[in-house]
Amino acid sequence: MDFNSLDFKNIEKREKRLRLISNLLSASLIVFGIFWVYNSNKKVSEAQEKLSLVKEEIKYSEKYVDSLSRANETLHKRYEKLNELFKVYDWKPEVLKDADSIVIEQAIKANQEILRVLDSDEKMNYNIAIRYYVKKLDRDKVKTALRRTGYRDILFDNDSWRSKIPSNRISFDNKVEIKDIKLIALSLLREGVQLKKISFYPKRVLRRRTKANSIEIFGDKKLIEEPSLTYLDIITLDKDNLEFD
Repeated sequence: MDFNSLDFKNIEKREKRLRLISNLLSASLIVFGIFWVYNSNKKVSEAQEKLSLVKEEIKYSEKYVDSLSRANETLHKRYEKLNELFKVYDWKPEVLKDADSIVIEQAIKANQEILRVLDSDEKMNYNIAIRYYVKKLDRDKVKTALRRTGYRDILFDNDSWRSKIPSNRISFDNKVEIKDIKLIALSLLREGVQLKKISFYPKRVLRRRTKANSIEIFGDKKLIEEPSLTYLDIITLDKDNLEFD
């Protein structure tokens, strides 16, 4: 074998290697190209999907904002009507704004019953002594209610001014007629006051007669979680079913 023959074979081997490398590189480039195109298409598809979702969210948001706008306009009109109505009850705008539909409904029913009672021949005892433990938390609702009742002997006791317990209870002398208690309780309900309990004074107080012919309105911490008395609870009050403190 001569040197020329060896060189020729070496050259052939190198060419085969180069062709193999070239083919491998070409194949790699083709695979990379396919992967890149696939990945790009996937990203484009994902981007289009996200864009579609964003467009849907924008449409939903626009509808939601429009719906809120209409609802707000409806609520505003309703509030204006209620504001006009409740001016008769001497409700302050901030009190009306915070009241829910149940409180408003109960106030309207209470007012109708008060008007019925006042138009009837029922004789009320306007000389009953009423002691109200005034609280800033009540926002003058109890004061307003009592001043509109016609009862003449009303004492506003400011010792509980800073109390964190709203007025929620009435206690009274068992000699006071139930019709007067109902009228006072309805007057409080008409102003949005949430009573939780109506009861007699303790028996020891009744025996001493130290609070004869009187009622007291105050806040009782033990009643905070109790349900409020409704219009129906008040008009169906019966002395036989009331408790002693």
